[in-house]
Amino acid sequence: ITWNSYIDFFQFPWLRYRGYAPSEGSDWLFRFNYMPSKKALFFFQFREESKIRNLPNETTLYLYSPGIKRNYWINWDYTATPHLTFKTRAQFSTYDLMGNTTQGFTLLQDVSFSIARWSFSFRHALFETDNYDNRLYVYERDVWLVYSFPAYFGKGVRNYALVQYKLTQKMDIWVRWFHARYIDRDKIGTGGETLTGNTGNDVKFQLRIRF
Repeated sequence: ITWNSYIDFFQFPWLRYRGYAPSEGSDWLFRFNYMPSKKALFFFQFREESKIRNLPNETTLYLYSPGIKRNYWINWDYTATPHLTFKTRAQFSTYDLMGNTTQGFTLLQDVSFSIARWSFSFRHALFETDNYDNRLYVYERDVWLVYSFPAYFGKGVRNYALVQYKLTQKMDIWVRWFHARYIDRDKIGTGGETLTGNTGNDVKFQLRIRF
């Protein structure tokens, strides 16, 4: 059994994103870890962040109020065999602003499998949030040197499959397929990246050669 925690007090001397006034706030986290065996890990994590947020306003004045976001994680990792692992996670969030509370959640199931020169990773995720304030940031495995930490918001499903094959000792190949389907919109993305419809697919291919 282990536990970790931190507390952070911060100050913004000037305007920032979605907070157009000098401000201050706080952020703290607590995490409890329990490892019943070498093959299993359970942890519960709670985080609270407090800082100002602009209010919807149709005038030329910017009004703001303190907003409090709380995140809850429940996670279970299990190694079935040296080649097969599972990860199950539930993430929840609440956001309080001017006496109004909104909520969000996501449920994730990851499966990783390796055999010989092959490595496979799969994810199935369900998510639903009341608005963008309840977005949930979730790490996703990607091709080599690509950092993927998207925000889940709205209502929908996200899936991906990542395959790695060691062609030789100096050559590796990655292929990643991603699929998202939303039930609360008929367009995905903004600006020049807007897609018509409620589904999106993305395929990546990467070859690494080491000299």
